[in-house]
Amino acid sequence: MSLIYKSKYIGILTLLFLSSVLLLFMCLAFGSTSNSLLDQNAHKIIYQIRLPMVLTAILCGGALSVAGLILQSLFRNLLAGPSLLGVSTGAMLGASIYYIYFNFLPHYMLSVFAFVFSLLVLLVLLYFSFRVNNQILLIFGVLLSFIGSALIDLLKFLASGASLQNITYWFLADFSATTNTEVIYLLIFICLAMVLLLPILRALDFYDLGDAIFESHYSYKQLKKTKILSLLSSGLLVSVSTAYCGPVAFIGLVVPQIVRLSNRSFSYAQVLPITFLLGSILAQLCLLVQQNLSQTTLLPLNTITSLFGLPIILYVLLKKDHL
Repeated sequence: MSLIYKSKYIGILTLLFLSSVLLLFMCLAFGSTSNSLLDQNAHKIIYQIRLPMVLTAILCGGALSVAGLILQSLFRNLLAGPSLLGVSTGAMLGASIYYIYFNFLPHYMLSVFAFVFSLLVLLVLLYFSFRVNNQILLIFGVLLSFIGSALIDLLKFLASGASLQNITYWFLADFSATTNTEVIYLLIFICLAMVLLLPILRALDFYDLGDAIFESHYSYKQLKKTKILSLLSSGLLVSVSTAYCGPVAFIGLVVPQIVRLSNRSFSYAQVLPITFLLGSILAQLCLLVQQNLSQTTLLPLNTITSLFGLPIILYVLLKKDHL
């Protein structure tokens, strides 16, 4: 890496990190209860409510962005996102079952149900990944997503008014549902998923160049390893993020587009931290807007992410030479 190239990369990382830290303090300082920060409730508001909410936004925004980047590379499709393979739909199904049949259990079991059902979908995908090519696996994941959505619609039809309201609200996603303890669990699972990517980062660089170039440097066994670890890591990132926040829209689809359009010459080892930081920045921006648009309640998170994400996706679709 040349000195100029290295300086550019360090400059980008530094700028993104400082932007993320600035947004963290802004999210802690500003919100629908900003005036109360001067009274005796300030400590509780910041450390028990806003801090876990902001840390959740940082972790889940980064995790979903990395998952989107890996899935887009694996399927060589720039419109592949975390919701594509049905993993997030599995989490939504688990949440629906909890709200309708098991809402007498403690509320933290909601995340457990969502996580377990998303992992079940991931295990099914991993099983078939040994037997079919990537394009068939992609279609199979979409079919799983349709099946999960059909089951969710059936459960919503059978649900009572209170359960249906809870399901609808959870589907809109929310960074504010975690405690400080749950943030620690979230961090552990995300770190585990990221570690799974380390052995295949170099292989992903060649995989992006096409099958012929990849096969000239790596064996078929390494190809399967790259495929399985990519799927397992991205699936875990989506599973744990959806379990704690609900199905957050667009962040995992939009951020990889921005990274690819602006940094085409970086390797995956360099792109990964850029993607994570940019994802955390976008998630914090959405949270900041969500906190301050209304003085009485938090607006649906996916409404905000959609407003940020749709213009970028439309831009990518119009740039045919990037597809």
